[in-house]
Amino acid sequence: MRYLVVNFVLLIIIQASCFGQVKQEGLFNIPTPKKQDFTIALALEQINGTEYLLIADLKLAEDAYIISHYSKDSFYLNFTLQYPGQESLISTSEIEEFPAAIEEFDPIIEREVKFIKTDTKFSQKFKLKTQDDITINGLIEFLVEPSCIPYDVLFSIKQEQGKMHLGDFYTKISKEYKL
Repeated sequence: MRYLVVNFVLLIIIQASCFGQVKQEGLFNIPTPKKQDFTIALALEQINGTEYLLIADLKLAEDAYIISHYSKDSFYLNFTLQYPGQESLISTSEIEEFPAAIEEFDPIIEREVKFIKTDTKFSQKFKLKTQDDITINGLIEFLVEPSCIPYDVLFSIKQEQGKMHLGDFYTKISKEYKL
């Protein structure tokens, strides 16, 4: 019972910190960050004839931070890179972070969390199973703190006439964001 009460109180504290980030427009609550918390750029590099490297270069605002892909907590939304429903792509490495995240004790959840508080490059190697023209859709997700807003970066990788390149990408506040 005590565990449930502590988790409920933590949830209320986190939600309360998010309420200051909303303005009323008509009938809808629209999240409006006070400043731009980050910028992200994507790049694609060919390693050899069949293997590629996807790079996400994340630049954080002065006070902003995110949670590492390698953090073992399940409370926050860790940085993730995925290709939902794509069977034609094989990841050939784990996500790499440079510089590596720093593990610190988080007093909110009372455990160690791997925080990313500096500009960081994330990369992952992959291969395609096909030589055919194909579009692979990808998704990067992360939660920016202290604004408490989850973001989705939607992107595509295209193979056309044997050439691989990045398609369009855009960033949006995640549809899971609720107050």
